[in-house]
Amino acid sequence: MVPKKPSKNTQLNNKFITMDLECIQINNTLIPYLLCWYNGKKSYSYFLTSPYELESLQNSNSDDLESSISAMIQDAMVDICKRKYRGHRIYFHNFSKFDGYFLIRHLSRLGVCDPIIHKDRIISCSFTLYETGVRVIFKDSYLMLPSSLKKLGESFKIKNSKGVFPFLLNNFNYQGSVPDNKYFDNLTLGDYEKYKDKFKNKIWNFKEEAVKYCNLDCISLFQILTKFNKLTFRKFKLDFTKYPTLPSLAFNLFKYKYLKKDTIHMLSGKIADDIRQGYTGGAVDMYIPEPPKGKKIYAYDINALYPSVMRDNAFPVGSPTFFLAQQFLFLFSK
Repeated sequence: MVPKKPSKNTQLNNKFITMDLECIQINNTLIPYLLCWYNGKKSYSYFLTSPYELESLQNSNSDDLESSISAMIQDAMVDICKRKYRGHRIYFHNFSKFDGYFLIRHLSRLGVCDPIIHKDRIISCSFTLYETGVRVIFKDSYLMLPSSLKKLGESFKIKNSKGVFPFLLNNFNYQGSVPDNKYFDNLTLGDYEKYKDKFKNKIWNFKEEAVKYCNLDCISLFQILTKFNKLTFRKFKLDFTKYPTLPSLAFNLFKYKYLKKDTIHMLSGKIADDIRQGYTGGAVDMYIPEPPKGKKIYAYDINALYPSVMRDNAFPVGSPTFFLAQQFLFLFSK
């Protein structure tokens, strides 16, 4: 079977949404309190609408808190899972490890979840809301663009760069002066002073600033993905939203642009099974080295040995040919 080339796209696909979750840490437990998403034109935000004060959140396992979080996520998904967003990709910039685990636990109560997991990482998750029957697909933009949102914003030169926020402040009812610099994550004193200057004669409100920060993250990510989408379409006519990771995009780019016809043959079915029965791998043993006292052990590793050997040596390529084993033995006996 020859690897199938990806289909060429005739027009740019902008059917994606960006989303983000913000969490607060209570008793060493992260609690999601804010969800925002952006569709390229408008931002939407959903705050934890619990009637309880901070003291009630101390028990992160309470049914009331879980219900409040589920209600927040449900409100967002009801707004998204409409006909105009059917089939849209929803991108988080850390869905595979962090946001996905929070989200899927609650999404599974609201609809049908079908996650794809590889090596304990959530690659993507198809979700269909019970209430509307509309399906969307959650993906991780970090698996496509593995760098921080701030660095990506600088690289793609977007209009809305990533903001700052006091993540270590665990009181979302706080209002007053700008929180101390110790509550910000790795913010220089100079940047902190610039941030404070924006609130001269103003009240700093946790909820308002959290929404601003979360919305800005969604807008920044959308602008980054939009530029990346235009780049891959303009150069290669490929739709990046079809691929979950950067390696999968690269492999399909290779098949589309560089793979020549009938140069790589992939076997399947009975022929492949028969060939596999003809060879086995060697035994692998592990030993704990115990060198003589005062002696050193040198360990060597070769980087990219397999591709270099394939490049520099002649190995069987092309279409495989079937022959009988008796004929093969006869040739060697002569």
